[in-house]
Amino acid sequence: MKIQVWFLAALGCLLLLAGCPYESKVPLATSRPGSLDTRLFGAWVGTVSEGADSNSFLVVPFNDAEYFIEVTEKNGTASRYRAVGLEIGGQPFLQINEVSEEIPGKSFILARYTLAPGGRLNVRLVGETIPPKDLATDAKGLLGFVAAHVNDPGLDDEDIRLQLRSTGSSGALPDGEGGGEE
Repeated sequence: MKIQVWFLAALGCLLLLAGCPYESKVPLATSRPGSLDTRLFGAWVGTVSEGADSNSFLVVPFNDAEYFIEVTEKNGTASRYRAVGLEIGGQPFLQINEVSEEIPGKSFILARYTLAPGGRLNVRLVGETIPPKDLATDAKGLLGFVAAHVNDPGLDDEDIRLQLRSTGSSGALPDGEGGGEE
């Protein structure tokens, strides 16, 4: 069953525009306390065209080693994700998986990101075009493949552009929500 997940949390509608991400059935990274990139914390808005806002994304710490990402579509539907940071080929990536009781089993997607001046975040999901399907259950093999192809433009789907709307320096979730299991 394909899970249509978005970058840091649910990245729903923008994912449909960007393509299908490669899904790993095994985690590629483990959480490392103190490894969070605090520049990702905050409320982000995706733009699908010049000046047109799309989904909103909230990125806060889940704990001291994982991110909590909530993606809210324009219609108010929210999806929630956990993410772990890792470095592959000298570039920052996030391993993302959806937090939902409705999805059987876990799958993980990889997204690399770059931060630009002016509160801009570019995210590129590793697409399903070039990674071999049989690596979906081989964490070491998939990491090696991504590292060997980190500079191949065919590895990723197109850029997803986000604009920072407010910083999340407090790390608090909205409405008193906790970062634990739902």
